[in-house]
Amino acid sequence: MNEPITDIQDALQALFSGTIQSIHPCWEPCEWSKVYRLQLHDGTRLFVKGIPRSRNEALVMQRLHDLCPACIPRVLVTDLVPSAFWRWFLMEDAGNADMSPLSRPVAIEAARTLGLLQQRALQDQTLPSLLIRCEGDHLQQQAVEVCRWAMKQQLPDVRTDLQRIASLLEQAHTFFGELAEQLAELPSTIVHGDFWSGNIAVTGNNIRFIDWGDALWGVGGISIVNLLMTSDGQLDDATFQIWEAYEQGWECSISLVYRQACQAASAVADLVIDRAIAMSCGQGPERLRGLVPGLRDLEELITRRVTY
Repeated sequence: MNEPITDIQDALQALFSGTIQSIHPCWEPCEWSKVYRLQLHDGTRLFVKGIPRSRNEALVMQRLHDLCPACIPRVLVTDLVPSAFWRWFLMEDAGNADMSPLSRPVAIEAARTLGLLQQRALQDQTLPSLLIRCEGDHLQQQAVEVCRWAMKQQLPDVRTDLQRIASLLEQAHTFFGELAEQLAELPSTIVHGDFWSGNIAVTGNNIRFIDWGDALWGVGGISIVNLLMTSDGQLDDATFQIWEAYEQGWECSISLVYRQACQAASAVADLVIDRAIAMSCGQGPERLRGLVPGLRDLEELITRRVTY
């Protein structure tokens, strides 16, 4: 932790004097995110999250809650300790989330709710300024920037690979141009960069989305791709229904071409998110085992598309 827990506790005691029963860590802490469960004597459960100040999660959630209060937990305090190196914010309990794949009905409803939220996000003029931009017509630029950034981080064992990949990315105008055309079917919107069962809280009939630390402004369907890819195959037979529900949320039809293009867009978005994570905690790509393999996967995807 970048600050002693006592500093956070002091701020919480000032808010809830004499009413705090316990503060316990929950989820797995990492170098760019830590979460604590706050239990009050009256049974109220709240959550405190700390993230590097370069990540605007608290402000993003605040905007999203205003747009769709039923599916985004309310942020009660956006900055508990303004002098702290990290931003610590307090939010209400969203419900129960676990790591097991979602049931088909919950996954379908989550897709529908996400589509609705993304459609409403188009009305917000502030969200794009709070988020990393990763729109469909900028994917080539983003991919090249990530690759060039990785090359500068003193990785001699993979430098030759990165130079080859960077050259391919810079020349892949046709690939990325076609991709941009296919993705233009839906406007850019809020993207949950880690949309899986662990970040979808369920209480009764209510579904809420948590952990917006990896959010982007870009290709909305990336989140559906992520949901399906992280389901361990248990939602494969519900793929059509999940995309159909996503359409219902958007209140428009979404073509198979767009859905397929989201697969490639997701590969670039993952790289952009990885770089943002590394930079937020002062680390290079050596701390993110998936970044270089992700670049190699993108190279293979482009090569396969060009070849066939």
